[in-house]
Amino acid sequence: MSPDVNLTNMFSWINTVNWLNMIIAGLVIGVGVLVSYIVRKLVYRVTIHVMPPNIAYNIARITYFVLVILFTISGLSLLGINLTGLVVAGGLLGIILVRTTECYSKPGFRNIPILGETFKARRYNEDR
Repeated sequence: MSPDVNLTNMFSWINTVNWLNMIIAGLVIGVGVLVSYIVRKLVYRVTIHVMPPNIAYNIARITYFVLVILFTISGLSLLGINLTGLVVAGGLLGIILVRTTECYSKPGFRNIPILGETFKARRYNEDR
């Protein structure tokens, strides 16, 4: 070992971290995951009555992941991490998705397989 290596300097960042903000951010993310799980179960139980089971399950999963991402972004912003680039990337992704599905949706939403099933769901579950 060279005499220039000082172990206390390698771990000096531990003293400069705001541990209270780290704990609060962890709690926000943890509570967010719990709330997202509960909302996912509720969304599935409500939508299973009006939609086919596979679509209700996918809508519940989408809801869960969107909420987890939102709570994670909120927790990271408490730590001072700037995530405004995600807004720009999300906007561009939305434009790309709209443009690529535009040819399918000109006559209406019924030509998109997932949305078409959603709009036919009332007839699907009323026939049972």
